Amino acid sequence: MSGAAWRVLARGAGFVEGPVAQGEHVDFVSINRGTVCRARLDGSGFQVRAELGGGPNGMAADGAGRLWVVQNGARVMESKSERAAVPGVQVVDGDDTVTAPLALPGLQAPNDCAFGPDGRLWFTDPYGRLMPAAPDPAGAYGRVWAYDTVSGELELIAEHLPHPNGLCFGADGELLYVTDTRTAAVVALEVAGRGVRPVREIATLPEGKPDGVALAADGSMWIAATTADAVAVLSPRGEWDYVRLGESFPTNVCFAGPDLSTVVVTAARGGRVLAWEASVPGLALETPAAN
Repeated sequence: MSGAAWRVLARGAGFVEGPVAQGEHVDFVSINRGTVCRARLDGSGFQVRAELGGGPNGMAADGAGRLWVVQNGARVMESKSERAAVPGVQVVDGDDTVTAPLALPGLQAPNDCAFGPDGRLWFTDPYGRLMPAAPDPAGAYGRVWAYDTVSGELELIAEHLPHPNGLCFGADGELLYVTDTRTAAVVALEVAGRGVRPVREIATLPEGKPDGVALAADGSMWIAATTADAVAVLSPRGEWDYVRLGESFPTNVCFAGPDLSTVVVTAARGGRVLAWEASVPGLALETPAAN
């Protein structure tokens, strides 16, 4: 792959992240503006859905159409929103009502999230760039958590990761894939069981730093490679290819549209959301039942 015949769904929206497919729309966040926005896949424009304050980062949708947002509390970059928010989890209902952040103990700067096969919200939690220097170097490392949205229980899944960022589940739901921005690695964790899980590296990006990630139906992994201005594609055979986007600094990727045949990328440079027709459809995501 070289370049993509992409179209612009949004422009000038700030530091964009967290795209979520919503039928003929895609929702996304603006981290530095503290907002959740919605763009139409036909390119007819975007609008702000709600102001969350702080630094909303990753998002995932449940069966009731609610957006679950992991909030970094403006610990990654300064926020233009006057609405304060602490690191935790927020919910945006279908009528755009926003809950106060669910402050969960021990969080640093939640980054990206996905619902797992167990119905829990799994999310990465690296050390925020605007946080004070850690007195212990080990304290500047990241973690992965799983949050039970019904009981409120928070479980630590992995710790001492250099900078865990994007994440997605494999097709069989047995593995969780996590990108690490500091090392440019993709690691895998076994989902079954309780307690902290071992981490094994499965690949390293040959170019660029990885951010958000999504799986296609053929098993290929599509990764926003920020400093490469491209989307890195890892085939099931372990071969790399790149979709070049020009100056873009892509932060995340998802498959959208009724048949998941549209690739959507949030590109922080220019505050843009880009889309093009996929060579292969996306893997359908786990959607927990409404509760």
